[in-house]
Parts: sequence; C-alpha cells; structure tokens
Amino acid sequence: MQNNDLTPKESFEVINDVISGAKARMSENGFIYLFWGWLISLCALGQFVLLQTEYADISYYPYFLAIPGAIYTAIHEARKHRNEGSPNYTSNIMSAIWITAGANMLIVGFLFSPVLQSSPVPHILIILALATVASGAALKFKPLIWGGIVCNLVGIAAIFIAYTYHPLFVILGIVAADLIPGYILRNKSKKSYA
Repeated sequence: MQNNDLTPKESFEVINDVISGAKARMSENGFIYLFWGWLISLCALGQFVLLQTEYADISYYPYFLAIPGAIYTAIHEARKHRNEGSPNYTSNIMSAIWITAGANMLIVGFLFSPVLQSSPVPHILIILALATVASGAALKFKPLIWGGIVCNLVGIAAIFIAYTYHPLFVILGIVAADLIPGYILRNKSKKSYA
C-alpha cells in the first residue's frame, strides 16, 4: 500500500470540499423538486383531461408550461448561487445533471415524439429517473435514489400501457421522484433551521 501524504494546502482543499458539500446538502430545501413536481403533475392532469375530450389532438399543450418553468428555475437558481457565493462541487454536479436531463426531456417530448409518432412518456420518465438517482447520489439522500428507481420502473411499465393513460404514469413517476423526496427535504430543512 502506497503512503500518500497530503500537503497542508491539499488537506485544506479536501476539508473545504467536504464542508461545501455538507452546506449544499443542508441548503437544499426541496423547493425545486416541489415546484417541478406540482407543475408537471398539473400538466399531466391537464393532458389526461384533454385526452378524454374532443381536444385529444392538442393534449400535449399543458406541457408548454415547462418553458416558463425552466426560465423561472434558471432565475431562481442563479439568485440562489449568487447569495451563496461561488458554487461548490455538489452544486456544479446538480446543475449539470438537471440541465442535461431537462434539455433531453424537451428534445424527446417536443422533437422526437412527433417524428416517431409515439408517446414520449416512457423515455422522459426514464431520463427523469436517471437524473433523480444521480441527484440523490450527489446529495447522499436516499429518498431521491429510491424515488428515481420507482420512477424508472413506472417509465418501463408505461411502455406496455395505452397512451391515453400515460399522463397518470407521469403523475406516479413525479410523485415518486419529486414530490415525496421534495417534502422530505423541506421537512429536514425546517428541522435543521428550527
């Protein structure tokens, strides 16, 4: 076994990274998970209602609310990072995960789906699941990991279900991946500041 002694500067950097990661986990109050959980659940509910009417051909319209939601999230996160100072390692990972996942969900939903003429729901839920599990690992928060696993299973199950019921699967996936972990994070945050 090789002995690697750290210099004082390297030791300080390791300690600083650990403290920054702990601060990021403590500052995560679940707001973004709750915001997106409720927004997408409402969109899915709107789509389900439209699918049951003569407006089925425009049933995807409620998801256009994701665009202002993304703009709001970008502004919210920019303000949050400005108030916290320079982003830490965990914040950088989380931003990269969700920007990549969000872009891919939009591409699958608005570009690939019309071309392939198939429901984007299974693919979107699987992308959401991957990002949720990765976020849970970065935050060391098991409810996100388990929520992502459940969301992945819901996405796989949706492949075998009729398209008209896919919005209900979206709601199931979102409850597992966003709402339950979001409320747990919010309660932990309230307790840590009480």
